[in-house]
Amino acid sequence: MGPVSQAYISLHDTYRRNLKNPVITEKSFEVPPHEKFEKSSYTVATLHEEITGQLKLQSSNHLILGLIPGHRLIDALVKLTGAVPAFSYAFAAFLLALIVRGMIWPLAQKQYLWGRQMSQLAPLVAEIKARYTDKNTGQVRDMQEFNQKVMGLYREYGINPMSGCLPALIQIPYFLLIYQCMVQYRLDFQNGTFLWINPGASAATNGFIAPNLGERDYLLIVIYAASMIVTTLLTPVSDPNNVRQQRMMGLFIAVFFSIAMFFYPLPSAFVLYWVFTNVFATIQMLRAYRMPPPPLVKKVSTAGGVIPPDAPASGNGQAAKTGRPVKHRPKKKK
Repeated sequence: MGPVSQAYISLHDTYRRNLKNPVITEKSFEVPPHEKFEKSSYTVATLHEEITGQLKLQSSNHLILGLIPGHRLIDALVKLTGAVPAFSYAFAAFLLALIVRGMIWPLAQKQYLWGRQMSQLAPLVAEIKARYTDKNTGQVRDMQEFNQKVMGLYREYGINPMSGCLPALIQIPYFLLIYQCMVQYRLDFQNGTFLWINPGASAATNGFIAPNLGERDYLLIVIYAASMIVTTLLTPVSDPNNVRQQRMMGLFIAVFFSIAMFFYPLPSAFVLYWVFTNVFATIQMLRAYRMPPPPLVKKVSTAGGVIPPDAPASGNGQAAKTGRPVKHRPKKKK
């Protein structure tokens, strides 16, 4: 965040709160000399106008990571439907969520598949834990050996317990990139409205509702929090033995991010984008978990070596032994 952006964030809330108070907005004050400010005397209104103009110019020419024109990307989506204030800006957030979700769809599918595989293995892990648990104390007697047995089970079925983290980590750069794009377009989002987000509703609620999509909207943050909580509760847990812990962790993350949004001046367009993303993610998750799971197939035998995919199986699921080949003697001709 550059100094111009910091100055805008520091001044903008004060300017909005006192917009109808000329005693504050029109009072002159001196500012120290600076290369970006030609004047030495400003009012709150004129300084806000000066900083806004500089930030808009800086944002329109800024390249994220020196490569990606974030402002122009969002602007292209807005102009795709004619830059209509009551539709185009919110629809751009919807399109962006749809595009990004489509790009990470395969990664999310792998993550959901991993979760289902871990759920299928959970009963076997529970059996191993029962064998190593002391009946008197309820604690695992030999944690090192227990972990080795569990890892051996994962290897036997060709499952990496950490592979579910990789798709989630890869999605983080997408999140940061979209955030930067939205912040670069923040001033232009002030031209857009969405349902209840409009100047009239903002004035009636004393700023609780944002006047436009470039400002922070508290009601939208509440909706975002609700979407996060619903998504967390609908997500099947990978380990049925730790349902409570996994649910609590998911709810903690949802509540933490929601509370943080109340104290950070995020454009409501970005929060709207995240609500759309949660909806798409929930739809994909429900679809993935309603499909029949692929059967677990052992990749490695307990004695070592790879089990061929077409090997005949015995009743316990392991490759069956067919015995030694029998030599058949040809019948003698009479």
